[in-house]
Amino acid sequence: MYGGPLFVSRRCSDAGSGETNIVPTLSLFLLWLLNGLLVLAYISADRLLVLLLLPVLFWLIGNAPSEQRPRQILIGGLALITALLAPPPIPLLLLAMAVAGTAALPFEHFNRPALRWTIARGLGLYSLIGLAFLIYQTWLTGQSAGGDTLLERGQTYVSALAGIAVYAFPLGVLGYLAQKVWLHPPTAREPGDLISGVRTRRWRS
Repeated sequence: MYGGPLFVSRRCSDAGSGETNIVPTLSLFLLWLLNGLLVLAYISADRLLVLLLLPVLFWLIGNAPSEQRPRQILIGGLALITALLAPPPIPLLLLAMAVAGTAALPFEHFNRPALRWTIARGLGLYSLIGLAFLIYQTWLTGQSAGGDTLLERGQTYVSALAGIAVYAFPLGVLGYLAQKVWLHPPTAREPGDLISGVRTRRWRS
């Protein structure tokens, strides 16, 4: 017993029409497959920044110290939610902060756990800023135009402050990371070897 579109050619062959309907059946199947791939490509392009942010957050969480990892997981989840919901340019700036923090870690040789927590703290605070900006934008959209003039002036002032916060905070974090990269001058030996040498000389003396 045959059923479904894949067996149309078999039924037609039994009726004496040959196998000429195989091509239309395969074309329909390929069309369905192409439509599905196009839908996936559209969704991926729409959420491209989130897809790029996801492996960076996984790397930061996976390489975090054990005492920081639970909070790093919470911060990573908060950053993903913000990247999914918040309007542009917040997802892009979150990605820039995460990538910059990941790139700065290899240059920190003295206190890498502290730098990891600084990166996580920056991502968490900016995620909260992004969610607050989203809530404010949603509330502002629901307000009717032509209302109280004083209220409109207040909204304009708050909107300006919100816009400044959206751009100023990540720029401050990126500047701090750049400072951490160039803070310590190059040394002839590894910091751990220098500290061990100092401790050894003190113990011998």
